[in-house]
Amino acid sequence: MGVLSILGLLTGVALIVTAVMQEGDPSWFLNPMGIAITVGGTICSALVTYRIRQIASAAARYMKIVFAAPPTCDEGYEILLEVAKQARREGFVNLSVQRGGRNLDFLSAGVELLADGVDPDQIQYIMQTRSQILAEEYRLSERVFGQLAQVAPMFGLLGTVIGLILMLNNVENTEAIPRNMAVALVTTFYGIALAGLVFVPIAAKFRTHNEEDQKVRDMMTMGVLSVQAGDTTRLVKEKLDTFVAEK
Repeated sequence: MGVLSILGLLTGVALIVTAVMQEGDPSWFLNPMGIAITVGGTICSALVTYRIRQIASAAARYMKIVFAAPPTCDEGYEILLEVAKQARREGFVNLSVQRGGRNLDFLSAGVELLADGVDPDQIQYIMQTRSQILAEEYRLSERVFGQLAQVAPMFGLLGTVIGLILMLNNVENTEAIPRNMAVALVTTFYGIALAGLVFVPIAAKFRTHNEEDQKVRDMMTMGVLSVQAGDTTRLVKEKLDTFVAEK
């Protein structure tokens, strides 16, 4: 998934560069002040809305998911079956799961509650609450990049408006108007390109990753509760298979 994401980004950039270089001078699309207005304004808008820690966390979280394999219900499936078998043979006391990643840590915590003899209603409440907290982390990251996607074109348009105002207040040289108009419009180009090629896809990736992650945690919660209820390994497997079949 990480390779496909990078390939998609590079392909998009290549298409834009190809279109830019087909006719004219590529330097027409380089405007340092326009870049400063678009990128700087977009970042400042995010800083006004979110804390620096939240923005940094969203960026770091994206780097993790873009290079990681997407979560699937295969994660934890065999472990839950082993837990079910062990519970039938030895009871709950010695149950444990080796940690290794967000979802396996989540499963391990649930199995530890099971081994401690916690009431099933409490196990369900604790696991669902933890799952909601993990999901909210993704939703926050999605909102951060969603806002960047919304405001980038706005600041691009703002740069265009500033350029037009400056141009119209200096119309003595009529021959320079078309060139100045092109320079003014390039900031809108920056805003649209950033939103469409970077920020919107990142926000969408957080949303889809969160949905897949949530499904994995729902399966783990159901598996732990099924083991706690004393279901046979076959019945636990049947319940888990309903999640695997939907992937």
